[in-house]
Amino acid sequence: MSRTAKAGLHGFNRSAAFSLGRSGDILTNVVSPGLTRTRNNTHITDTLPEAYLDTIPLVRLLTAEEIAAPVVFLASTANTGITGQVITVDGGV
Repeated sequence: MSRTAKAGLHGFNRSAAFSLGRSGDILTNVVSPGLTRTRNNTHITDTLPEAYLDTIPLVRLLTAEEIAAPVVFLASTANTGITGQVITVDGGV
């Protein structure tokens, strides 16, 4: 996704959080994942150079389950006040 598209999505999210939050208990957020190891991309992720992994504070790629955890929380009834945020889940890149 281009930087322009990301900026547009972030701006739309903030605008939606403001307008929808005023009309009720509607929360909007964006989850921005980093490169994620999945069953379908192992041919790419298994051949990453060590130099790339060294740029990630966790020194590994996250799994789809690790990306899903914040999404599940944000969509749950436990989230009562996080809105208009961009949550980056990328291992600290």
